[in-house]
Amino acid sequence: MLIKKGVDVFVAVNDDYRATHNEHTLQIKLSRNETPSGQPLSGSQWHGLLRFGLSDLDEDLGTWVATVQLESGRLEPRAITDILLLCRYSVD
Repeated sequence: MLIKKGVDVFVAVNDDYRATHNEHTLQIKLSRNETPSGQPLSGSQWHGLLRFGLSDLDEDLGTWVATVQLESGRLEPRAITDILLLCRYSVD
C-alpha cells in the first residue's frame, strides 16, 4: 500500500493588492518547526485564489508552520483576507 500525502495552501488576496501580492511575489514556506526552511512553494492562480502546493510527502502530516512573506518589500497586512491549508492523502 502506498500513501501519498500533500498540503495545499490557498490564499485570498484583497483586490486592491493583487498587483503587488500575487503568485510571483508571495513566498510561502511550510516547515516542521518554527524556523522557516527550504524553498518557497510554487504558486499559481486558481479560481480567484492563489494556490501553493507541497506534494508527495514521505512523512506524517502532523504539525506544520506556514510562513508567508513578500519576496521584496513589506507584506501589507490588509492584502491577505484568508488563508486555507488543506492537508490531503490518497491510498494507492
